[in-house]
Amino acid sequence: MPMRLILLAAAVFAAPLPALAQDPSTPPTAAAASGEAEVTAAALTFRTQLEAMNAEVRTAVEQSGSNRRRAASRVDEILARYAPGFENFAVLLEHYFAARAAAAPTEEARASTTATGVASVARIRAIPDQVRAGLTQQTQARPEQPRNTQPSTGY
Repeated sequence: MPMRLILLAAAVFAAPLPALAQDPSTPPTAAAASGEAEVTAAALTFRTQLEAMNAEVRTAVEQSGSNRRRAASRVDEILARYAPGFENFAVLLEHYFAARAAAAPTEEARASTTATGVASVARIRAIPDQVRAGLTQQTQARPEQPRNTQPSTGY
C-alpha cells in the first residue's frame, strides 16, 4: 500500500533555489564559493535524511495498520529524531541567504534573495506539519478497525 505523505524532497529540490546559483554577471568570490559548497553538501545530506525519514514513516504507518493513534505516535517519534537535522539545515540556509542578501549589488537583488531565503527556510521548517497533515489525510481515507469492547470470557 503506497504511503500518500507529502514527499517534501520533491517540493524542495524540484525547482533549484535561485539564490544558490551564482549570478553570471558577478564573478564568484572564494567566500561565496565556500558558502555554496557548504550549502550544497548540507542540501545533499538533507535530501538523504528526508528520503530515510520518508521510508521510516511509510514503514511505521504500514506496520500500524488501521490504528491511527499508533501510527501518529510512531510518526511523531520519527519526526523528533529528524527534526534537529532539518532545523540545522534551515539555520544554515538562513545564514547563507542573509550573507547573499547583504552582498547583493542592488536593492532588487537583495529583496529577491531575502524572499527566496525566507520561502526556502519556511519549507524546511514546515516538514513536520506537512508529514502530519499527510498522515491525517491518509488515515482519514481508511476506516479505523473497531476495537473489541466485549469482556473476555477467559477462554
